[in-house]
Formats: sequence, C-alpha cells, structure tokens
Amino acid sequence: MYKKLIIAGILLFSTQAIAQKQALLVGVSDYGGDPRNDLMGIDLDIDKMKRLFQGFGFQTTVLYDQNSLKMKDYLRDYANNLNADDTFALYYTGHGSYVTDKNGDEDDGRDEALVLSNGVENIPYIDDNLNFRLNAIKAKKLIIFDSCHSGTANRGDSSSTIRAKTFPSNELNTPLEKGLRVGGEIEGSEYIVLSASQDTEESLATTNGSLFTNEMYRLLSSQTPLESVREEATYNIVSYAKRANRKPHHPKFTYSNPSFGNQPISSYLKSNSTPTPRAEETLQTGLDRLVANSQIAKINISNAKGDYNTGDFVSFTLNSNSNQGYLTILFVEKNKTTVLYPNPKAFSKVIGGSYAFPRDFGNFKVRAFKNCNGCQKDKTSIYLILTPNPISNIQNMTNQKLLSFTKGSTMDMAISKDVDLIFDEPTKTPSSSVMVGRYEFFVY
Repeated sequence: MYKKLIIAGILLFSTQAIAQKQALLVGVSDYGGDPRNDLMGIDLDIDKMKRLFQGFGFQTTVLYDQNSLKMKDYLRDYANNLNADDTFALYYTGHGSYVTDKNGDEDDGRDEALVLSNGVENIPYIDDNLNFRLNAIKAKKLIIFDSCHSGTANRGDSSSTIRAKTFPSNELNTPLEKGLRVGGEIEGSEYIVLSASQDTEESLATTNGSLFTNEMYRLLSSQTPLESVREEATYNIVSYAKRANRKPHHPKFTYSNPSFGNQPISSYLKSNSTPTPRAEETLQTGLDRLVANSQIAKINISNAKGDYNTGDFVSFTLNSNSNQGYLTILFVEKNKTTVLYPNPKAFSKVIGGSYAFPRDFGNFKVRAFKNCNGCQKDKTSIYLILTPNPISNIQNMTNQKLLSFTKGSTMDMAISKDVDLIFDEPTKTPSSSVMVGRYEFFVY
C-alpha cells in the first residue's frame, strides 16, 4: 500500500528570531452607488507597490475591493504579532472623504477618512480609529496614503482618463469602527507617513495609476533623500495636473524624527540595497503577477473551502476547460515553496478538463496544520500552472522526494525563469493550453 504524502502549512505570523517586515496593501476601485464613484488604475497601484515592498524584503498581504473591509482585523493581528524589532508598512489607494468630528480634536471640525467598500456599502475608516490601530502596532512604521484629504489621514465630474479620489460624505455608510475616542497623531515607535495630498486637497487617479503612487514607485526605488522625493513628486504632480487642466495636489511627508527626511527610504528600512522588483522577483511574486495578467487564461478552481482546521485534508476541483497540458502544482508558505505535483507517487502526464485534487492524481493527500499552539490563522497559497511542455526538470527533481526550496534561492530563480520563459510574452497571445490558477485559504 502506498504511503500517504503529507504537506504541512506554516503560520504566516510564526514566532521567529529574525525581525519581520510585513506590509499590508489596501486598494478599492469598486464602490457602491453611482458607477462614477468607481476608480480606475487601482489594480496598477497595488501591483506596483507590492513589487516595491517585496523588493525591500517585505512579506506582502493585499486586501482588494470587498476584502478591504477586513482591514481592521488585519491591523489588530499585526498589533498582536509584531514587536519593536519589526517593521510594518501600510499602503492605501482609493477614495478619501470626511465626516463630522465628534471629539473636538480637529481644527476644521472634520475627521478625514479612508473609504472602504464591498461594492454596495461605502464604509469610512475614520482617522481617529485608524490611528488607534496603528499606534497599537509596536513595530517601526511606514505609512503611505494615496487618497483625497490624506494629509491628516495619519490622524487620523471627471474625464475618462483622470479624476479626483474624493467621495461625497453624504453617500457614506456606518463607520468601520465606532466608539474609539482617541485623537492625536501616530505616536510611540518610529514612523514615516507619506500622504498624497494636504487635508483640503483632492488627489488624482488616472487609467495608468494614481499620480502619487506612480511617483512613489519611481522615486522610492532610488537613493534620493525623502525631502527631495517630496519636492520632485510635487513638481511632477503639479505639472501633470496643470497640463490636464485639473487642480493640483501637494504631497505631505511626516516624520517622527525630522532627520528621516535627509535619508533615502532604504536607510530608514535598513535595506542594504534599493529594490529592483523584476530582478529580485521570487517565484511567488512572479506567479502572482501572472495570475493578475488578464491575457493569461485561468484554471477554474471550485469545491474549495476558504478555511481549514489543523489536521484537515485539503482538496479542490480544478478545470482547464478542455485545454490540455502538463500540470504543476506549487505550495507556497512564507519562506518556502514545495512542489505538490508531480511528486514521487504521482508522475506528470497530459491532462485536460475537470479533476479532483488530489484524488485524481495519485495516492497521496495534502493536510493542513500549524507548527505552534495558540497562533493566529495562517494564509496559504497553492498555485496551478498548465503548460504545453513540462517545466524543465520538474519530473527529475521530484522522482525521489518532495522538492522544496526557500524564497530567493537558486532553485527559486531557476523555476521562476522557466515560468517567465513560458508566460512573460506580453506582445504575444498565449497558447490556449497555457493557464494559471491560485487557491488561497486559511488554516486555524
């Protein structure tokens, strides 16, 4: 009787000796109410900043559109799991708005707010409450807001190509959190806050991404001191807005220590080098980029649970819609990638159509568990790749044992290169048998 294959999941926020660098990226493009409330280019914003943070060595988590409403819960988790030796980054791109100030801490009588949405309700995250959550995170902080009225967000009729990222306050629903009577600014640990605009201004978004995000993606990748970054970004944003006959906005940078303005962001993050996102791209970031590419056909995943308890067996149905090819399935946790299929008990073969994984692929199972007690939930990703030919040497690599390798290793780069050679051809239409899929779930 064949042995069963067991694959273990490892907690995202596991206790570890090395300092953590965690980044939460929140983007909202789909808003409720008038369709003109929707924003363009937000997906591009998220993709650029994800690559930027990953180039600086951050583990990134993305909350997009309806998942933005989970922002409070994620901030609470970071507060519980990060300490003073860690670094935390928050990036938000979407609408900003304001509500009436109820605790008297705002000179203008208004609290600024980020506007989250599930596509139906538009939920303000008021600066007081957001600031409460940020202050609870003990780590060094980098906060980037690309929204209207974002100049004090750390306290808390447009053309088809450019529009303001502001939301009517009379169309807002119940706030994300209520009853937190905390004013003041970010305090405690070291912090840098980069805001797209002053609190009275409207930031601008375009089909090619938001103006402020585009500037931050370009300038933060250099060794330019932050005050020079602010000056150059302001000049470029104002020039663009004037050419487009739109009212310009002026970025605002805030530091817990004024000396941070004389340093490049890499010094503040204690990064040995500036990020080169494509050169330093890991297998997982490459796969995420392919999943997000609308030109790449997608493997449909169904009959899949979003949550598993420790010890549960993971299963799902995949469908290539009759496209044929060789399937590779990768399990990715925080620092390690494992090839689930092919494996020593299941050899690669041409498939096409609907299959139950792992039942239809061999005598093995995939079990979810965590390696510590009392841990928070663990986010796990499984990637599926269907290619006209087998990924180079995968069969040979996996015929004796499971193939596992760490992020950024030579093996990671080798397999990333193989995948890129197959997929990364933006000027060509991919073969109908070239497909990708991603299945994400949580282990409790």
